[in-house]
Amino acid sequence: MSYPLDQVLLCACIEIDLMGWVSATKAFDTSMISTTYWVKQHIIHAKLNLTQGRQDELVKKAKERGIDMFSSHYPDKVKSIIDWAKNITVGNSGYENRIKEIAFLDRIEVKDFGFTCSMVTQYDRSVVKGSSEHIGNVGDVVGVEGVLTFAKGFVDRFDRSTIGPIKQRFVLTLITDDGNIIKCWVSEDCANGFITGDRILVYGIIKEHGSYKDVKETTVGRVKLEKI
Repeated sequence: MSYPLDQVLLCACIEIDLMGWVSATKAFDTSMISTTYWVKQHIIHAKLNLTQGRQDELVKKAKERGIDMFSSHYPDKVKSIIDWAKNITVGNSGYENRIKEIAFLDRIEVKDFGFTCSMVTQYDRSVVKGSSEHIGNVGDVVGVEGVLTFAKGFVDRFDRSTIGPIKQRFVLTLITDDGNIIKCWVSEDCANGFITGDRILVYGIIKEHGSYKDVKETTVGRVKLEKI
């Protein structure tokens, strides 16, 4: 059984844009449900109405953020992703070879859903790579609005306290409407209640201007987070 590539990409774009990207590895580590799983459910079981709850969540999130899921934005983005993947420079990476092969297909099998969904995040990163700029100056007090795209907890290896439960520090990454990347480290208590896809207002002090994989990032410290 095969499915139209453009429909799978369209579904992946909406899922990732509204609910954030959850890779298979992240799903395994955090007990979350992967983006690929949801896309499979939407595409394969659409007629069985098994994902009505998830669809309701997407509609609610889109309404909160003022996004029209049925506009030409997403079909246009799908075309751009396919064109980008067709012209990607292939090196020694088997991953790059496979997504380029997929881009030339009209229909794909379920086994390629994971590759196809990840094409969206790789395309987004390629766009951000050229558009992300540093915000403000180090030491500035700022209030920046963005969408949470990544959150991961780490146990502080320097914390030798044996009293009470071990807590984690979280690194959060957000993207602003201008395509700029904001990064901040927060306590576990501060991170609780936020999930990828949330729109957040970050208050804090600019701590550093840096980059990750050639993408410019602004690190904000002493933060206070507010969900919008």
